[in-house]
Amino acid sequence: MRQAPPRRSSEPGNGMITFARTPLLGGMTLLRGEGFTGRYRAHLHTTPVIGVVEHGRLGVTVGGVTHLLSPGSILLLDPFQVHEEFSVEPAGWSFRYFFPGSMPFTHRFGAPVVQNAGLARSLVRVHRSLIAERETPSAASETELIDVVRRAVTLAQHQGVPRESPAAVVRVRALLHQASSDGIRLSTLSRVAGMSAYHLVRLFRREIGLPPHAYYEQLRIARSKELLHDQRRLSDVACLVGYSDQSHFTRQFGSAAGVSPGKYAAMVGAPGKRLALPQRARVFNTTSALRAENTTHG
Repeated sequence: MRQAPPRRSSEPGNGMITFARTPLLGGMTLLRGEGFTGRYRAHLHTTPVIGVVEHGRLGVTVGGVTHLLSPGSILLLDPFQVHEEFSVEPAGWSFRYFFPGSMPFTHRFGAPVVQNAGLARSLVRVHRSLIAERETPSAASETELIDVVRRAVTLAQHQGVPRESPAAVVRVRALLHQASSDGIRLSTLSRVAGMSAYHLVRLFRREIGLPPHAYYEQLRIARSKELLHDQRRLSDVACLVGYSDQSHFTRQFGSAAGVSPGKYAAMVGAPGKRLALPQRARVFNTTSALRAENTTHG
């Protein structure tokens, strides 16, 4: 059966996005973005990120350091690594991202941005092949994928050393990951850290890129995206990640991701189709998550 042609945006300047899934590396999501502009405020992913810039230039801020990426630049992020992306030219940027469900070997990326023209070409080639093959990847594509992942990890480790956070931040971060969907009080985090709430928020923001409550909110949004990839009902997703009701979940998801959960589910539920990203989806807005609260909750 012939596949329908990809859908294109009729609105000038909108980004185009293509999702695909492959069973390789523990179930991997593939993302291609074209013509992205604006700023994607601090956010995170639950999986490693391996990306390559195809066209345009952008800035990426990781760990308080801003890197300038151009065509051929490779982005390498560990799971839950907070980062921001922003355009540095009107035409925006285009990219290909891999989100592996698991890695074939133990790793931690060192340098978040590396340059290697040969590896960049290989990443583009295998990404293109996997999007075309989707659920039935060839042995050749699988072999090349493992090779480019190994090369990316090796290159990043040679060019940088993973940054270690203070012990207090490590303890608080672990507690946020273990917290139930009902949330956790800032006073509890402060006690675990062994410092005042004021100093904890400042230290955590400096080391991680977001204050504790905004980080926790990003964890919930990231988890909800995983559930939406599995085509779960919106009401079930809202309940599973701890929101009081579906409308509250919709507001919070839209504020963080720039697009409603329903539209996001529609995008990830159309593998291989090239879809227009709504104009407002080009900016991640975490303002609501930065409000001064004593408790992180739904």
